[in-house]
Amino acid sequence: MQDSHGDTALHLAVKAGVCLNLSNEDGLTPRDLSWIMIPARLYSKKNPRYMISQLLALSGGTVGYSRQDHFFEKYSKKRDEVIDSNDMTSAAQVLGISSALIATVTFAAAFTLPGGYRADEHTDGGTPTLAGSYPFDAFIISNSLAFICSLLATVSLLYSGIQSRDISIRRRYYAFSMLLMQSSTTSFTVAFAMGMYLVLAPVTLNAAVSVCIIAFVSLLPGNMEIGVSLAIANTLRIRLGIWAAMSQARPVLLFTWKRVWSCIIIFGLPGLMKIHRTKMA
Repeated sequence: MQDSHGDTALHLAVKAGVCLNLSNEDGLTPRDLSWIMIPARLYSKKNPRYMISQLLALSGGTVGYSRQDHFFEKYSKKRDEVIDSNDMTSAAQVLGISSALIATVTFAAAFTLPGGYRADEHTDGGTPTLAGSYPFDAFIISNSLAFICSLLATVSLLYSGIQSRDISIRRRYYAFSMLLMQSSTTSFTVAFAMGMYLVLAPVTLNAAVSVCIIAFVSLLPGNMEIGVSLAIANTLRIRLGIWAAMSQARPVLLFTWKRVWSCIIIFGLPGLMKIHRTKMA
């Protein structure tokens, strides 16, 4: 809604500043209202309404009710398990297609390795020609992680989509499958980059490096939550100081770890393998 000057409530809040702890006639503070407005269904914690509630809590916004049990008794919304079940089944079907596709592609890639195989007349005939190099080891590990994570994600999504199971169990399977899908996508992208590098590097190094850069940049849109958390941290720093901003360090580090653990294995394990081969030689 706009007043006679065209200002919305947000315009006025920017002009005058906002006190986070005032209650309305129902005794609700902005933090209370933000919690009430979160839909009582399958809802990501990265959606705007949840983020608003989280930011108000981190910024020192108080609750209006002295008895939280009375507040929850009055304003808690009963989740419709039928709607939750249908939403989760639909989401599992969509994600299941993606996870099954990644599993199929990575399974095929395991038997059509870049560089091909040595001829049968060699003593080690039938083995990969590029085996033993760091990029090849990184390709094998990333492809294997992508296949395993996508396969486990597919199984978890199947369980989360079975309506005869308890909804709380299905939510856990769904959350686990989301984590696996993130790792699978990251590993799949790295496997593509390493495979292209193996094929192109001997003849055109610039093109090989360019493909790797493009592949890794393509992962950034899937990590927007880190930017959101950093924006929240900056807001808290401006309003409450640096120590309040540090409260966002844990979710940023946790999210980053969920995203990069597969990369640590992909790029760290081949290095250890190379050191081991050097010592054995």
